[in-house]
Amino acid sequence: MKQKKFQEFVINHLTNQSAEIKSIKGDVSSLNHRAAKQETFQELALNNFASINNRLAEHESLHELTAKHLVNLSERMSSFEKNLVRLETRIENEVIEKLHVLVDGYLQHEHRLDRIENKLGLNM
Repeated sequence: MKQKKFQEFVINHLTNQSAEIKSIKGDVSSLNHRAAKQETFQELALNNFASINNRLAEHESLHELTAKHLVNLSERMSSFEKNLVRLETRIENEVIEKLHVLVDGYLQHEHRLDRIENKLGLNM
């Protein structure tokens, strides 16, 4: 009898352990499933970070290109301003002087015509 009780006890104990093992297997399976989802999420996050890094690199590249163009435009603007100053100086020194000479010549010619008209009596 003791042996039969012992056998029943062992069978019950093994049955309980088998149920616990099945429960643990279910928990492990659930954990494996959740771990797979977590890995998928991590891969997605890493891909998003890689995409963000690529876009950031593109923006940095565009920023560098914009800075280079800005430097180029600044240099061209400085050159333009120097040429403008030279042109203004040339106009002041050469063209204005020539205009004064032309106006003086025109005035002299007009005075001469006035004198000729006065001598001829053609007052207008």
